[in-house]
Amino acid sequence: MKQFQLLHLLILISLTTFTKAQNHIQTKCNNVCGSVTIDFPFGIGRNCALNEWFKIDCNSSTPYLRALNNVEVLEVTSSRQTVVVNVSTIPDCKNPIQNSSLDLRRTPFRYSRSDNVFVVEGCGNADIITKNGTIVGGCSTTCRTTTNTVSDLNNCFGVGCCQTTIAQDLESFTLNRTGLERQDGDGTSCVSAFLAHKFFITGIYSSQSMVGDHTFVPVSLSWWNGNRTPIGCNQTCGDVSIPYPLGIGRRCSGNEWFNVHCNSSKPYLSSFNNVEVSSVNMERLIVVVKIPMKVSDCENPLQNSSIDLNSSPFHLSRFDNLFVVEGCGNAAIMENGSIVSGCSTTCGNGTVIDRNKCFGVGCCQTTIPHTLTSFTLNLRGLKRHAGNGSCGSAFLVDKNSYMEGGFSGESTLDDRIFVPLALSWRYVYEVDPDEQKCRACEAKGGFCYHEGGLGSNMSCRYESKISLSIILGVSISIGLLLIILMSYALYKLIKKTKAKRRKKRFFKRNGGILLKQQQATDIRLVDKTILFTSNELNKATDNFNENRILGRGAQGTVYKGMLSDGRIVAIKKSMVVDESQLEQFINEVVILSQVSHRNVVKLLGCCLETEVPLLVSEFISNGTLHDLIHDEIGEFLISLNMRLQIAIEVARALSYLHSATSFSIYHRDIKTTNILLDEKYRAKVSDFGTSRFVSVDQTHLTTLVKGTIGYLDPEYFQSSQFTEKSDVYSFGVVLLELLTREKPISLTRFGENRNLAKHFMLAMEEGRVMSILDEMVVKEGSRIELMAVANLAMRCLNFNGRNRPTMKEVATELEGIILSHVPSTIEPTFRHVKNYEEVELTYGESTSTSITFDHNHCQ
Repeated sequence: MKQFQLLHLLILISLTTFTKAQNHIQTKCNNVCGSVTIDFPFGIGRNCALNEWFKIDCNSSTPYLRALNNVEVLEVTSSRQTVVVNVSTIPDCKNPIQNSSLDLRRTPFRYSRSDNVFVVEGCGNADIITKNGTIVGGCSTTCRTTTNTVSDLNNCFGVGCCQTTIAQDLESFTLNRTGLERQDGDGTSCVSAFLAHKFFITGIYSSQSMVGDHTFVPVSLSWWNGNRTPIGCNQTCGDVSIPYPLGIGRRCSGNEWFNVHCNSSKPYLSSFNNVEVSSVNMERLIVVVKIPMKVSDCENPLQNSSIDLNSSPFHLSRFDNLFVVEGCGNAAIMENGSIVSGCSTTCGNGTVIDRNKCFGVGCCQTTIPHTLTSFTLNLRGLKRHAGNGSCGSAFLVDKNSYMEGGFSGESTLDDRIFVPLALSWRYVYEVDPDEQKCRACEAKGGFCYHEGGLGSNMSCRYESKISLSIILGVSISIGLLLIILMSYALYKLIKKTKAKRRKKRFFKRNGGILLKQQQATDIRLVDKTILFTSNELNKATDNFNENRILGRGAQGTVYKGMLSDGRIVAIKKSMVVDESQLEQFINEVVILSQVSHRNVVKLLGCCLETEVPLLVSEFISNGTLHDLIHDEIGEFLISLNMRLQIAIEVARALSYLHSATSFSIYHRDIKTTNILLDEKYRAKVSDFGTSRFVSVDQTHLTTLVKGTIGYLDPEYFQSSQFTEKSDVYSFGVVLLELLTREKPISLTRFGENRNLAKHFMLAMEEGRVMSILDEMVVKEGSRIELMAVANLAMRCLNFNGRNRPTMKEVATELEGIILSHVPSTIEPTFRHVKNYEEVELTYGESTSTSITFDHNHCQ
């Protein structure tokens, strides 16, 4: 959208810039003769042209340029300052020297070098010679000797025809054809050499026409604009620059209105009673003149201006002049008896006039009306200053001169002083008084002209010929837009390519190749792991918005997301990238992709093309078992039945992992923070980062010791041999947490009692186990049931792993206990359990005190 707004702006700027250049045309004159548009400074009739050189006569719908012996005008292009005319040439095989038919010396015209070419048709060469005998151009041709050579302007490159450019500012010439010969063949064809518009060669203009012995060809002439003074004219008078159309002498100026006399190194405009010229600004079409004006007269309330600009091309510039009142009271500008502008001041006893602060206190200033040509100053409202008795002043003045120090203090005989005024001119003669009607026409995009010449009714015309300037402006704008769009497209392509390469690099670094290798070596892994793209997960999490965070931990953050199919998921994002942990991460992906059990968190897939790897799993809404058991507020009263049900579900999940699959999976980090609860408080085992596959013929794994203090099997700690009974030991600790609501390592107990397992076993040996059980458990369960659960926990915590039951046996025994349990009449009180936004890290955050991403060594 921004690119199209930029295009619109560029087109508007271009059209505005080039349309301003077109506003110099005569809006009050007929500017069409036949099919030719006559742009200013040319004009049909004297009053519509800049001067006599540009006057056009329109006879029988054909325009003729009177100043150049009435040559026919084919086209006027004011934006390029060129006019195409039909010039006659005389093909004369007998006369080797042929003079040109147009002598442009002492005229504002020259032969256009960029538009014209010199053409020779025949065999040999011809030259262009200036008045002083200098050769300034020419070309040569060759002809075949065996066959006729046919001149072809479309292939005018040296065989029977040649062409070349001409000299700059060529104003007159002679053609020397002494080197030309008739073409072979019948000898009747005549050679020729002439200047012509290059479009004549390409066939855009009509072919040359014959009138008697004369052949007419189009020739392009260029003319001087207002920024160039004719040759032989002085451009300065004293320190003042006099650019065209102003000129020193009638021959050097555009017309009599711009005629300047230079007396004693001072320039004067002769058309306005010889007012002195201070400066000329061609960019703004401004001439600053010094006008004698009586600026202070308390006795005479009305003062007429000393310059009358009516019927001239000048008017007082609205933007360069100010109306200034210095004194107390008010004064106004009047035109034809009506007040057209004015301002007021206030004075106090200590008021001092300061021209730098002319804002109403002792001094005020304002702009003047548009196109003001005569005025009267009304000073009736000015009063003498109460403090010093001075009389107020009011005057029109050029604001630059006023701000730079005022104006000359030289006085005339009647006490008037010279005030600088800025006059602006336009290339338009106000011959039609119906100004508002013409402006309304122009406001609608048209231009005004007179159907029958000056004095006839004004008409409004809307069709116009698109000038080269407008075409150029629009073309440049479109070109700039294309460059911008191409640059933007290239930028997006480079950015997309870099992003693609970066994703490939991340995929390789995050274990993508390792995952593919495992899939290639194990047929069971094929099509089991879904690889999400970074774009999918960015969209699912609103670019990982902080509002989507479920929990934070030391090693990562979990976000809640919604996939495109509507599924709610949890996305685990690590804090840092540690290549030594990639094997563990990929291991977790591979293991979970093989597991399908209602009490095991379902892994949906992963993303490896981001800076840190991402795990995508099902969303579990009720936090961890650790948060439920160790709720500090204690508002959630967990019934014995609910605790036993959670224990059974965890036991079933571990039994499934140990034996129900085609290969055994040892979790190796069972703890309450890795057990999640869904909306119905069903247990879900999670975090398989340290888990391992075990083949059916293996009984144990020898690995670096990994796990969490308090849950770690002491036998595994001593032997480094992890078996399925090591998971049983960790489950026994979880079972104790459910029964006692105590943490595995307590800071409130001392010695060996700090360890919950040892504290429990000591209480069993001393026969006081009921004293360490949770009050709710003791109240709901019978001693027989509680002792059965305690004995099962004791067996799970046996130091000798062989004496521990299997997880299948544990699940079966717990199911029997819960079937025999009769719930008490005490109703548990439920509270709203903390959701993911309130927990620290509920998804797979290990609190292991050992290094969890070291490479394992199996035996």
